[in-house]
Amino acid sequence: MEERAAIARDIGRRLAAARQRAGLSQAAAARALGVPQSQIAKLELGLRQLLLFEAVQLMGLYAVEVRDLISPPLAERPAMPGGS
Repeated sequence: MEERAAIARDIGRRLAAARQRAGLSQAAAARALGVPQSQIAKLELGLRQLLLFEAVQLMGLYAVEVRDLISPPLAERPAMPGGS
């Protein structure tokens, strides 16, 4: 369960950074998506899991790709079978 929480926090940090790079406040992002500002805050704090349809909406709003939001750091990626 702790691993899920750590992943949610990491995604939240990435969401916050992407939103800031897009020049949006939490309130502006929430208005654009038609959701309460608290929903954006909970996602960014890792208190709420990111749903697939939300990820798609946020990628469009923040002009990022899915790997920008959910890819593990290179050091944590598992080795490819038979590769280096």
